[in-house]
Amino acid sequence: MRRHAYYVLLLVLLFTSIVVASAYAKAKAELIKVAPGGRYFQKGDEAFLIIGPNDALTWPGLSPLLGRTSPQAAKEYMEKLASHGVNTVRVMIEYAQYPHGLLENPLGEYRTEVVEFWDTFFTWLEDYDMYAIVTPWDPFWMERTWHQNPYNTRNGGMMDSMYGFLTHPEALERQKERFAFMIERWGHSKHILAWELMNEIELWWGATTQEIDDWISEMADFVREQQLKTHGFTQLITASSAANMPSGALGKVIYDHPKLDFATTHLYTGPGMNAPRNTTDVVTEVALAVNYALWQIKDNRPYTDTESGPIDMWIGSSTFDAEFLHNVSWAHLASGGAGTGMRWPYRSPHVLTTGMLESLSRIAAFIKAFDFTGFVPESLGPDLILPAGHEVVGIGDANRKLIWLVREERLQGDPAACVLEMHYIDLGSYMLSFWDPWAADWIERDLVIHFAESSGSITTPEFLKDVTIVMERISD
Repeated sequence: MRRHAYYVLLLVLLFTSIVVASAYAKAKAELIKVAPGGRYFQKGDEAFLIIGPNDALTWPGLSPLLGRTSPQAAKEYMEKLASHGVNTVRVMIEYAQYPHGLLENPLGEYRTEVVEFWDTFFTWLEDYDMYAIVTPWDPFWMERTWHQNPYNTRNGGMMDSMYGFLTHPEALERQKERFAFMIERWGHSKHILAWELMNEIELWWGATTQEIDDWISEMADFVREQQLKTHGFTQLITASSAANMPSGALGKVIYDHPKLDFATTHLYTGPGMNAPRNTTDVVTEVALAVNYALWQIKDNRPYTDTESGPIDMWIGSSTFDAEFLHNVSWAHLASGGAGTGMRWPYRSPHVLTTGMLESLSRIAAFIKAFDFTGFVPESLGPDLILPAGHEVVGIGDANRKLIWLVREERLQGDPAACVLEMHYIDLGSYMLSFWDPWAADWIERDLVIHFAESSGSITTPEFLKDVTIVMERISD
């Protein structure tokens, strides 16, 4: 009798654990959508901001999974990302630098080890409640290794060069076949944040802006129809530009194409980003690009940089790079970007260092503490004035304001307070709080400040490098 009761209890416990696990998996499996007011993404009823880097199946962190040389090492790497607040990675389904990174070779024959890699990867996304922005091609290495590419006529393809990839009829059919394969195989995953139709779409192909516009329309419609037909729901869709601030007809496509859900560009232009001599010059460049994007966008859709980093001069010092990423991420966030921006490692080995991940972890703590749900800000830019030797970026809506100020590296000798002048502030009382971006915690909270005139000032606590100010309106 006791044994019978024991087995009954075991069955009850087993059933309960299965139900709990199922409920947990269901709770995690939330599609990312654009927030109702725009500017940010949303997961369920809460704001979702992108925190994370680019990654690839042939880079050191994930490559042990390719060919199953050490799957456990790759899984531990994913766990490390998740434990540091990373919630999104941007990946290319093939990485054409090496033949073993190709998804198809020849066209129409999908390589088993690459397919199995992504089968496991998308399962891990669910395990760690992480998301992916997924793009099908790697045109940078595709161009540099064209001799081995399956689209090349010498390898059974249909093109003598990459020119015409967005218009060649057979190429378009092959592209749709790849999208259909990806959707059939992995499109069930609600942990795909977005399908990025093409990486740096204006480069490589020799296409006119009208041809780019037409290609996006055709492929976006195809992807949405396939996704709905196969899985009954759709993920977000975007396409990226290589330019940090595309203008004219291309800018209209990138920032406002009706078939795209959010805008994304790559922030590589400018010496502060490309060949940094210090960690703070980059702040102005990032803030300018984000503000330009939000100015160009007409429907309040989110904007995020999906690639950035020092192309021309890789950073040797891990300490310097961690602080550099800290400043890039805060400049992106406090200018109104939908997260931290997404670093391309540009390191050897080609992964973010632990210090860089700690930078993301600290900003992830602030994103959680601030709660961006319902926040639909505009730039405060010209209304904020600091003493020489400082940079400030800020955003706000009618009720809340987020301001980040950083002291130029050359002046970071001793902690000191700073006076911030503010103009065109709505009259009334505000709750004022200060956040230490390095301690990832509040310094001072719930101070009340009253603006009887449209201009005033705020004196910060002493800080060495940077400080974040949060203002919440409490009365008129």
